[in-house]
Amino acid sequence: MIKLILTDYDGAYANQGGKVLAPARKLKEILQKKGITVSLVSGRSIKEASKIVKENQLSPIFIAELGAIISYGEEEIINHGDLKSYEDNDNFLNCLSETNSHDAMYIVGAVDLLLEKAKTRKEKLLIFTPKDGRPGDPKNNIMNKRGTVLLRGNIDLKLFNKLLLNNFPYLEIVDNGFIEISNSDETRDHAYHLVIKGANKCSAAEIIQKRLNCSHNETMAVGDSLADLELIRVSRKFMLVKNSEVNPGIIIEKFKNSLSVDDTQGLVKKIFVTEKCGSLGWVEGLESIIK
Repeated sequence: MIKLILTDYDGAYANQGGKVLAPARKLKEILQKKGITVSLVSGRSIKEASKIVKENQLSPIFIAELGAIISYGEEEIINHGDLKSYEDNDNFLNCLSETNSHDAMYIVGAVDLLLEKAKTRKEKLLIFTPKDGRPGDPKNNIMNKRGTVLLRGNIDLKLFNKLLLNNFPYLEIVDNGFIEISNSDETRDHAYHLVIKGANKCSAAEIIQKRLNCSHNETMAVGDSLADLELIRVSRKFMLVKNSEVNPGIIIEKFKNSLSVDDTQGLVKKIFVTEKCGSLGWVEGLESIIK
């Protein structure tokens, strides 16, 4: 029996652009009446995610900032990731004790290191908007990020993560897919999140599962991107909603390439691809629960 559904929003519960179709709203209500918790999993800030949750009457138990922050009703839980990766780093620990993860990553110099490297290599990497980011003046963090630093551009992800490994081994960059709005030259940037290792969707989901007394086998996850697929590790099935821009086969192949040989077969067989996109794909993937 499924107790928990972990769902992405854009391209899954909602069509690209944020419109939720009536069949998805109706199915969501049926699932909730059956006692199933329908939880949003988002890269957005807690403030932005809260707005989506309220507008769509989703569960007040949800994941924001790719797992760095969890809302559990009225309680906000900070996910500090793999504590062992920085337990001997007094500088970072002191920063975390005095501020939040977002600001701490600026203070220790990780963001500036990445921006300077991009400039040297002539690769595009920017703070998400000119007013986002640096701690201090509230106007400099208009998206209210507290768990991750949001960047945009197009970089060699492996190279930049190697740079972090050599300088800030407790941090990593996660590619959260393309930004929907194109640049003036019709190219599209990737949205990158600088995060503490281990402060991810899976560890956040397991915090929720523990509180709900819900096992991996009682959980289903839904999304349309490579970044969403990590939730397969904490769920019985993953419904990969067909993405109109990226072939699902390419997404699965990239996911397989990120796995160890031992993990590949067991995890990939839990992926089910829908024939429809967006809201209708969400319905296609989940309606079997009510039959």
